[in-house]
Amino acid sequence: MVELYQKAYEEMDDYYYKNSKDVFNYIEWLYNHNRDSALIILAKKDNQIIGFIAGDTHYYDKDSSNYVMNIHELVVKKEFRGLGIATQLIYEFINRSKQKNKEKDKKVNGVILWVGKNNQKALRLYTNLGFSVQYKTNKWIKMRMNIL
Repeated sequence: MVELYQKAYEEMDDYYYKNSKDVFNYIEWLYNHNRDSALIILAKKDNQIIGFIAGDTHYYDKDSSNYVMNIHELVVKKEFRGLGIATQLIYEFINRSKQKNKEKDKKVNGVILWVGKNNQKALRLYTNLGFSVQYKTNKWIKMRMNIL
């Protein structure tokens, strides 16, 4: 996953961890930071990981004062982009999160994520899926999609 992450971001210099140890620590954090809420889904082809999504199924969003699903990371190997894999990962994340929250009687009212301002492909993808811009910071955009 470390190599997949690094290769996926190599053209977006401002938005990722470059050092392999930092990437490893980040991925470990994605797995372990909140055992009750963390969710990672892998996309595989021929027993090889070609993408993944990671986030929290139940996350307190201080901006909205509500609980939401929070996508921390979405990565798809370059040669598999444009095939709908990212879209499938997002929908699978939302569906599994809904199920997990239902089982624990937890409620959420949306999905949030942060995307780099210059990552036009990702911005188009998220907008097409129904995410809207909440606000922008120096190099990041916070996006949200409301759900029932």
